[in-house]
Amino acid sequence: MDYILIVEDEMIPGDSLKLRVEGIIAAFGMDCRVEIVETVEAARAALEQEHPVVILLDIMLPKREGEDIDWDAGIKFARDLLKTHPGIPIIVITGRGDDSAAEQARQLDNVKHFFRKPMPGLDFREALKGILEGKTDE
Repeated sequence: MDYILIVEDEMIPGDSLKLRVEGIIAAFGMDCRVEIVETVEAARAALEQEHPVVILLDIMLPKREGEDIDWDAGIKFARDLLKTHPGIPIIVITGRGDDSAAEQARQLDNVKHFFRKPMPGLDFREALKGILEGKTDE
């Protein structure tokens, strides 16, 4: 079964996003499980086990459990994934308000969409659906 990996360090937004994604998947009759991890290190470990069809990635994350948040950890992780797992599309979802984060994310070929929290409903739904259907162009 395909799966979607959510990398989000905050429990309430992570759980909310998971429910939203599961609703989108169900609405389109897709069979896909959704997993949440809270750190870059946990995301790397998940990728060693199985490759997701898409990663929903926050930008501000701790690298490891118990560490402070790194404002650019998600961008650095996406950049690393471009080298190690270039075929996995990423949707960046962040509460970070400055434009430099969006600009950095959009420069990476594996970042297909960028959303600020709270996400627009229809835009996010269509972006996720497009990726799950194999249409990763913006």
